Amino acid sequence: MTWVNDVVQGLLLGGLYALFATGLSLVFGVMRLVNLAHGDLSIVAAFLALVAVDHLGVNPLVTLAVVVPLMFVLGYLLQRGLLNFTLRGGDAGQAVLPSILVTFGLAVVVQNLLLEVFSADSRGLEAGSRCSPCWSRWGCWWGCSCCCRAPGSGAPSGRPPTTPRPRG
Repeated sequence: MTWVNDVVQGLLLGGLYALFATGLSLVFGVMRLVNLAHGDLSIVAAFLALVAVDHLGVNPLVTLAVVVPLMFVLGYLLQRGLLNFTLRGGDAGQAVLPSILVTFGLAVVVQNLLLEVFSADSRGLEAGSRCSPCWSRWGCWWGCSCCCRAPGSGAPSGRPPTTPRPRG
C-alpha cells in the first residue's frame, strides 16, 4: 500500500507545482514582472506585527492598522524605486530575467536580515486567549472593561464572560 501513498503524494505535489506555475504566469501576464520576494515581504509584515504586539502590548488585530499601511508604502517604494527599472529597456522577453534576478536577490537579502534580527527560533502569539495581557489592559472588543475579570475584583478570572440564555 505504500505505492498508493506515493501516487497520492505525487499528485498532490504536482498540483501544488501547477498552482505555483499558474499564479506566476498570471502575475507575469498582467504585470510583466515575476516577483519572487512577495512571500518574504509578507513575513516582514508578520514580524512587524509581532514586534508591535510584544513591545507595545496591543491586540494583534489592532496592528493591522499600522502594518498594512507601512507595507503598502514599502511595496510602492520598491515598485517605483527598484522594480520599474527592471522593466525598462527592450521587449517583454528581455525584461523577464532582470526582474527575476532582482526579486530573487531581494528575497535572499530580506531572509538573511530577518534571520539576523529575529534568529531562527519559532515565535507565537497568544491571540486566541481573551484574557491575554492586551485584553486585560485594553478591555475587550465589545467595549466592556470587565469581560476578563472576576466579578467584584480587578483580577482576571481566566475564563470568558457568560451571558444569560434568553428564556422562551
